[in-house]
Amino acid sequence: MTEVTLTDEATDYLQEVINTLTDEDYHSLIRMVDDRGGEISLKDVKSMMDVLENPDEM
Repeated sequence: MTEVTLTDEATDYLQEVINTLTDEDYHSLIRMVDDRGGEISLKDVKSMMDVLENPDEM
């Protein structure tokens, strides 16, 4: 497993939206965060959420 660090802003945002995700989206988000590794910013998290919300655009 890759070490991941979330910025404070990313953590705050995730705390707000995490309960709105389906189980499938939650697990997909966890995989994206793990694959990305390193420091995850709010911008990174919002990009990941865009992928979850608009999978056909990727």
